Amino acid sequence: MTREEAISIITKERDEDIFGGWTPHRKRIHEAFTLAIEALQADRPRGEWIDRKEEVDGFLFIGRRCSNCGWWESGGFNLPFCPNCGAKMDGGEQ
Repeated sequence: MTREEAISIITKERDEDIFGGWTPHRKRIHEAFTLAIEALQADRPRGEWIDRKEEVDGFLFIGRRCSNCGWWESGGFNLPFCPNCGAKMDGGEQ
């Protein structure tokens, strides 16, 4: 699913929900949908994985760091985003 598809689905659900009556609970759900749409429309930070070898307390760690936040990834996963800051990795799969 693309971001645009998700925005379309959430917008449709949010706009159809207004016919359910404006209880305080319904109003909060409507606000949550609106925030989700705004978050999906916002530009994500970008970064790249930087291959690293680091020795810490006599142990050698081989992995990658996120250029945006410095998060350490050592599992060998080819993630297209950083799980810590959400940065989209240049050159990663979509």
